[in-house]
Parts: sequence; structure tokens; C-alpha cells
Amino acid sequence: MGSTDLPKISDDRIEAFQQGEASGRAEVYCECVRTGAKLAARMMVRKAILPFVVKTISANEVRYKIEPITDEMALVWIYKYQFVETLIAEISQREDGAQSLASAWVFGKLFGYSDYEIACYLKEQDYITRAL
Repeated sequence: MGSTDLPKISDDRIEAFQQGEASGRAEVYCECVRTGAKLAARMMVRKAILPFVVKTISANEVRYKIEPITDEMALVWIYKYQFVETLIAEISQREDGAQSLASAWVFGKLFGYSDYEIACYLKEQDYITRAL
């Protein structure tokens, strides 16, 4: 597929809906990242829909990184600044897959959540006993 080619929209109505929904969600995330409302966004997509998401992201002034999750799914990170990719890599390195208190806080900030909402999340997940 060339850089100006559009991915083929499926003839299947459900598949076509999923292609459009994923592209729309990517557009919203790009807008949030591009305007500074969030440092980063991430979305889980089926690999079959990935060309639609990549085409949408590529049309915006942001960067992206794709992490394969399974044979059929991928995680797409959307960010503007190069240092965010370093943050993502460093806080995603735990071998046991568990999330630390610090990484939970960093992800909250990357995704644009308020300090109050992050504190509530940390309390709900039993990272801390008293948040506020």
C-alpha cells in the first residue's frame, strides 16, 4: 500500500463499522495529544484494522508506536514528544507484568488525568490507603 492509498473498507457492515470506529477513536486521541491535553494515548486494536488507525495517525502531527500483544491484537501508543517513548519503555519494563505505584502515577499523568483522579485510582487499586 502506497503512502496515498487508503485501506479498503470492508464490505462486511460490522467490520466496516469497526474500521470507522477505530479511525475515529485514533483521531480523537491524536487531537488530545497534538493540543497538549494528554502527553500520550494508547488504544488496543485488532491487527486487521491497524492500517486504518495508522493512516489516521499519520495524517496528524504526532508519533506512534505499535506493540504486538497477540497474533490478532496490537497496542498503539500515540504521543508527540520523543521523550514520551522513553517514559513508556521504562515504566513498561517490569518482568512480572505488575504495575508499580510510580508507574500507575506516571501513566495517569501521561493520559492527562487530574491529580485528584489519579489519587482516587491509586486508592481504589490499593496502592495507597489514604489518597486525600
